[in-house]
Amino acid sequence: MNTVVYRIEGPSGMGPYCDLQCNEILNKYSFGYNAVHHPGPYRDIKNNIGIAGVPYYACNSIEQLLSWWHNDACNKELEAIGAKIVIYEVPDAFVSTGNKQVAFIRSKAKKVGTMSISAAEDAMFHACM
Repeated sequence: MNTVVYRIEGPSGMGPYCDLQCNEILNKYSFGYNAVHHPGPYRDIKNNIGIAGVPYYACNSIEQLLSWWHNDACNKELEAIGAKIVIYEVPDAFVSTGNKQVAFIRSKAKKVGTMSISAAEDAMFHACM
């Protein structure tokens, strides 16, 4: 079986914490790890070390992703520099799930789509109406 994961990637293709342009924006909004809303992966994912390879991090749903990335102003700035949501399908053997995020092996993943951050936010807003 496969798992679908969702992550924000900057213009470099790296996650926002590693992409230099994105990281400048995150620092501006003091958007880092904290134990409640943004736990580090080794605190959140019990089997993080159990998957073979270098893990990348994502979320298991759009809802979970937008719960993590919940600052509208920050999201607008990220999108303005080219950050977007990238959707991957990953064999279950290469995914480890935590409470707020998932770890996966990107080299084993297949990119199946992209979505703008604002389109995801709009879809969530309309789903709640």
